[in-house]
Amino acid sequence: MDTKELTKQLLTGYPLRHRWQNRFHLAVPYGILGSPSGMIESGGLYHLYCPWLPEGEQGESSWLHVGTRDFVRLQQGNAAICSGQQSGWLEGSVYTKEGEVLAFYTRQGQEGRKEQWLAKWQEEERSFAGERLCLAEPPAGYEADFGEPYVFERQEKRYALLGAKRENGAGCLLLYTEKSEGWTFVGEVQTEFGMKGSRWASPSLVSFGNRDVLLFSQTGLAVRQYSYQNKHTAGYAVGRFSLADLSLEHGSLQDADKGVDYYAPRIYQHAGRNILIGRLGMPESESSPEGRYSTL
Repeated sequence: MDTKELTKQLLTGYPLRHRWQNRFHLAVPYGILGSPSGMIESGGLYHLYCPWLPEGEQGESSWLHVGTRDFVRLQQGNAAICSGQQSGWLEGSVYTKEGEVLAFYTRQGQEGRKEQWLAKWQEEERSFAGERLCLAEPPAGYEADFGEPYVFERQEKRYALLGAKRENGAGCLLLYTEKSEGWTFVGEVQTEFGMKGSRWASPSLVSFGNRDVLLFSQTGLAVRQYSYQNKHTAGYAVGRFSLADLSLEHGSLQDADKGVDYYAPRIYQHAGRNILIGRLGMPESESSPEGRYSTL
C-alpha cells in the first residue's frame, strides 16, 4: 500500500468517535503510534511526524504527518512514509537543509539489525520519497540495535544523537556529525550513569542558558520507592555538555513524568520555545482500555 492509499483509508476513520479516543492530544482512528520523530514550523503551521503501525505490531511500518497551529486543534493526519514491509518502528528526526525537509530515521534491516535512512519531503505528494541508506551498521564495539537519531545544531554545525548499547551491555549515546559525504561518527557521549539494561532510546539534548538537558528513555531500570516505577523509564539529567571531549557533566537521572506509560518524550525548539512531546500508552500495557489506543 502506498501513502495515498493509506491516507485515504486513514481519513475514513475521522472524526474520532470511540469513547476511549483522546480528542485533545494527537491520536489516530486505529493502529499504534510510536515515539515523536520530528517537528518543523512553516508559515505558522507546526508539522508533527511520528511512526505509525496501521495494522499493529505485525503490520507494515509507516509515518504519520499532522499539522497544527496551536497544539490544541489538530488537522487530520496523512501517511508520510509507507515502507511496504514490516520494518519496525521508523523513529528518528526531521530537519531542514538548504530549503529542503529531510527525514533521518531508523528502519529494520536484515537479521534484525538496525539501519539509518534518509528521505526527502515531496510537497506535492505530501510524503517523503527517495529513501537511501545512510548508515548500515554501528561502529565497532556496539550492538546492532542502534538508532532513533535526534538532530540538533551546535556551533553552526549539525549533529545527531543515536541511542545505542555497548557490547558489554551498557546503554549509551553515539554522536554523529553531518559532512558533505554524509553522516560520520564522532564518538560516544561520556556520562557517569553506568547503567545496564536496554539500549538508550529517543534521546534529546537542548540548552537552557549555560545548562544542557539530556533526555532519553530506557527499559529495565531497577524500581525505586519514588522513581523508575514504569517498566519503560523516560528520564532527564541536567548538566553541561562539551563537544571538545564529548563529556556530559550531569546530576542524577530524574523521571520526566510520574504518570503511567509515559515514554520516549522529545524536545523541539522553535522561536525561543522548548516544546516537549511524549508518547502515552505502551503496546504491552494493560492500562490502555479497549484496544491500546496510543496517543502523543
